[in-house]
Parts: sequence; C-alpha cells; structure tokens
Amino acid sequence: MMNTLYVLWTIFGIGFIIFIHELGHYLAARAVGIRVEAFSIGFGPRLVGWTRGTCDYKLCLIPLGGYVKMAGEDPTKPTTGQPDEFGSKKVWQRVLVISAGVIMNLIFALIAVPIAFAVGIPFEEPIVGAVTPGSPAWEGGVRHGDRVVAVDGRKVLTFFDVLQDVAVSDGPVTLTIDRQGEGKDITVTPSDPNDFGIPRIGAVIAIREFSVAPDWLDPEGKGADGMKVVEALRKVGLDADSRVVAVNDVPVSNAAWLTRELRRGGTLGEPLRLRLKGADVEDVVLPPLFGEDEGVKVGVEAGGPQIKRVHSGSPAVAAGLKAGDIILAVDGKRPILLSDVPRLLGEGISVFADAPRAPPANPRVTLSVLREVGDGTSQALVPGTVELDLTTWQDRRALVNDIVWETGAGRCLWVQPGTPASKAGLQTGDLLVEIDGAVAEDFGTLQQAVVAANGPLKFVILREDGRHTVDVLPEKLRRDLIVGVEGGLFMPQHPTWTVTVPVVESFGVGLVYTGRMITRVLQTLRSLFRGSVKAKHLGGIITIFRGSKDHTKIGFMRGLLFLAMVSINLAILNILPIPVLDGGWLVFLIIEKIKGSPVSENTMAYFQWAGLIFVLGLMVYVTWNDISRLLDGL
Repeated sequence: MMNTLYVLWTIFGIGFIIFIHELGHYLAARAVGIRVEAFSIGFGPRLVGWTRGTCDYKLCLIPLGGYVKMAGEDPTKPTTGQPDEFGSKKVWQRVLVISAGVIMNLIFALIAVPIAFAVGIPFEEPIVGAVTPGSPAWEGGVRHGDRVVAVDGRKVLTFFDVLQDVAVSDGPVTLTIDRQGEGKDITVTPSDPNDFGIPRIGAVIAIREFSVAPDWLDPEGKGADGMKVVEALRKVGLDADSRVVAVNDVPVSNAAWLTRELRRGGTLGEPLRLRLKGADVEDVVLPPLFGEDEGVKVGVEAGGPQIKRVHSGSPAVAAGLKAGDIILAVDGKRPILLSDVPRLLGEGISVFADAPRAPPANPRVTLSVLREVGDGTSQALVPGTVELDLTTWQDRRALVNDIVWETGAGRCLWVQPGTPASKAGLQTGDLLVEIDGAVAEDFGTLQQAVVAANGPLKFVILREDGRHTVDVLPEKLRRDLIVGVEGGLFMPQHPTWTVTVPVVESFGVGLVYTGRMITRVLQTLRSLFRGSVKAKHLGGIITIFRGSKDHTKIGFMRGLLFLAMVSINLAILNILPIPVLDGGWLVFLIIEKIKGSPVSENTMAYFQWAGLIFVLGLMVYVTWNDISRLLDGL
C-alpha cells in the first residue's frame, strides 16, 4: 500500500512540476494578449483533454515534458500579422512569456523548500562510515566516525551534500569535521583514479544498523541453497523487525572492517555472531550457510595480512613498519587473515568494538614481521620485530587505520585445509613469487593460471626459511560456499536526523538552500563542460522517477525537497541558450532588440531544427543511461 502511495506521489509531483512550468508560459501569454492554441502535458498522441475557446488542453502519451503552443510562434509557418500572435507583441512582452516557465519553477522551489523545512526534513547524517585506504580522505586524515559539519565553510545537512560539493569542486576542498566533540579542518583534493566519471575523496556514508532483506524471509521461489538461508534465519529468530548493530563485535557503522568480518565467515566457514538492537537482546549466532559450487580449484585464497602502504607521519612509520611487510605475529599470536589483526590487537575482541572496556593489559605491542629483500633468484623473507607503545584502544584503532592493507590482490596466501594446495605442501603465510614461470604481480596472476591450467601448476614461494618450489595439481572440487551472507542478506539503514526550522526562519533558510541548489546545478554544468564529471552520469525521466520515489520513502518532506531540486534543474536547463528551449528564444529576442528587427524566419527555422535534433539526441542519450542503470541493477 505504501509503495503504491510513493509511486502516486512521484507521478503527481513530476507532473506538477511540468504543469507549473507550462502554466507560467500560459498565464503570461494570456496576460499580454497572445492566443494560446494548445496546453499540453507530455508529447505525442493525445490521451485525454478538452477544448475551451481556441485552446486544446490535453494530456499526451510521452511524459517527457510539455508545451504551450501560441499563435504565430512556429518560425517554420507563415504568420498573418494578427495582434494576438506571438510575433506581434513587443520584445519585452515576449521575453516575459518565454521567461515565465522558468520563473514559475523558481517560485515553486522558493515555496516548497521553506514548507519542507518548517514541517521537518529527514536527512542521512553526514557521518563517515569508512575511508578508502590511500584515498584523498585517508591521506588528509579523515577517519571512520568523523562527522562532516561543513564543506568550504558551507554547512552540510546530509552526507550527500558532502558528495555533491566534492563532485563539483574545482580543486581542493576543506572539510570541517567534528571528531568526538573536537573540531578540525582537513583539506583534501578530490580525484577520479578509476575513471568513474565523478571526482571523489574516498569516504562513504555511515551505516546505523542492518535489517534483513525481505526477500530472504520469503521461501517462495527459493532453490535449495536459498531455502537453507531462509531456514537458518528462522531458526535463530531473525525477522523483518530484527536490527543488527554489530557483527563479531565490529559495529556495522564501520563499513570497511565489517565487510572483512563477513568475508572471514565465507573464507573460514565460521559462524557470525550478530548483536541485535535492544538492551536485553542476546547475541544471535548465525551458522555457516553452505551451498555447493563445482569448479577447478587449488584451495588457496588471498591471505595476509600484508602491508601495502603506511600513512606518512603515523606511529607505524616511526616504529619501522614498511610497505610489503607481512605481519607474522601480534604479541606472539599468528593472524591467518587480515580480520585477525584487530582481534589480536584487541586482546581477543576487535579493537573496533564499541562496548566499554578496561585499558589494554599490555601497553606495548610487539609485531613480528617478514620483509622481502633482494630481487630475482636472490629474494628472501627476512624476519624482524617492530614494537609500538599503544596504551589505549584508540591508539590501536589508529594503527590499523593508518595502514593500507593488501585486500584480495596481495601475494600472501591462505591455504584451505584438505585441498590440493594443502596436500602438496603450501602453507598459510607463503608469499607467492611465481606461478608457472610468470612473475606474480598480485593474486590475480594465480587466478588466471588456475583457470588456464591443464596440468600441475608450479608455485614458487617464499617462507622464512627460504625459497621453495611446490607443484600443485588443480582438481575439480565440489566445495561448500557461504551463501547470501555478504551480498544481499542484509540491508543497510543509514543514521538519519530530522532538521526542523521555525516557520518564521524557514523562509530565510529556504532562500539560502534554494540558492545552494542553484549553485550546485551551475557547478555541475561547469564540471560537465570541463570533463571532470562524465556525461554518463546524466539521467532522464527514469532516474528522476526513481530518485523521487526513493527520497519520498525517507519522508514526504524529503520527497518535496527533491521535487524542488528537480524544478530548479528544469528551470536552469530551459534557460540554456539552446534553440527550441526557452533560453534559445531569449537569444533570438535579444538579437532582435539589438538589431531592431526580428531574426529571419529561415535562420530561426534552421537553428530551431538544429536545437530540436540536439535536444532529442540528449533525451535519447539520458534515457539510454537510465536503461543501462536499470539493466546493471538486474
């Protein structure tokens, strides 16, 4: 029922924005005495409507806009010179008519935004959930849990304000953050290293809690593996009202290390301990959810932990940790996977656990490392020891966060017991040097070799005692896999807060926020022309529809704010100096005012056709972008 309501609200809202734009043209035309022949919402074949006087009021099939047809407006058709024709009116009157649609869109925004703030708008809080190691945010010192207060001095209300301001920035941006009550300014330079098409800083939004995806609670249409998930959830009592706030003591708000805990369950086949929301609710232990996968395998995964990079100026650098170091032991205990490091540093409980705890029993941490030295056939792993004074859990969290860890691409191996690799003599912690004569740049080299293998694979590995060669024959195995735990079982719920402004103040706030939205649209256009934002991110009516529906689900006032943003986008798009659009007409009128006579009909017709082709091409392009995103989501 609610989903239907969201859809209806979205259809009404988008239709209303188109309606008020065309209503502006219509009212202005009538006000200056221009005969209006058609008032249409949509294009193409007429669905419904009525005729009153000389005007045909109609709703058409293709909901990609609307139009008001005025007598004498079409430059491709001859005019009669009647006083109620568009071309018979003074330049200022025609400018008023052409500008009225944009003016109405801006008026709508200036009314809608204060109303939304006066009632209260729910926003996702601007809290950082994770920072990509090595990213601009990581380099600048942004960390998990930081609350972004402002970007370049402009207050932000939601995390998406941060993303938008970063995306359209023209160079470095200064983030004002609140870290446990202390303010701090951090300057970062957005980048796009993966050619995603939008400048980013490498920070992602925080997650407050997880809910179970409704699809996994419904047995209908499930296969054997899917039913195992459904039955496991029922057995431990997880349902639609359950809210997971931590996994294996790692809060769900810590996205990066939470993901590693979920992957750990998949790699080692360990149960997951879920802490549910509620003071009196006991932890739930979700056993490994097994399915069957058949394929050629050797039984190794990217293990670790191996250091890829250390933040300059951190205590880790001062203590002597270096890129390439393999952590052999933490206080004498060996980590198998990267997720073991926070556990060992936390003396059995992850250092990211947020429950109150006594200080560390041993303030000094001893790391045993293996360091690769030499090159070619003279490579060796040399053992070493690094000691750090880490007297608080915060210090230990900082150590982990100040390191870029090899994740899935490193050459340090984890060997699954009972597999061909284990039987042949490979050991967890081995550092891969070569595979079948090919230098192992990363774990991907091994994956490619396994896929192409038609016989034994020759592993060249390094251990503490030297260089070894091990032959492993891949086998066709049926092995158990974790099903549904990491991908699709849990739905993130972001922390939200509702911003409400007194009615008297809402008009001022609405004016400022509307101005901010206008500025962002203009900055986005600038970034598109400069190429820092790629055109592939442009969206059409499908993207607008989905965005409106998603925002409305958060709250109806959030949906109203989104419609105000769409209205501003429509206003600015229409005012661009492109023939066919309102801005193109204004250019013709300005030229007419300067030269003292109208632009010739042939010239106007030529540019109108050129503009029409451009706009239709743009509509096809953005619609294709919309469809591609839908297909990617299947």
